Amino acid sequence: MTARRIFAIALYAAFWTGFMIWWSGDTGIANIVILSICGVIVATVWAWAMQRFGYPTI
Repeated sequence: MTARRIFAIALYAAFWTGFMIWWSGDTGIANIVILSICGVIVATVWAWAMQRFGYPTI
């Protein structure tokens, strides 16, 4: 994996997590930790799917 792809995955995870925290309205530490873990999982699956199905990736 290139540094650019890792940066893109981290950026996607951060935006997804931020949006989910904003959408839920709960800013408790447990919610932030759970959504952060989910954000990393979602971004990883997204990157894998883009590579697997042949879409151009960064």
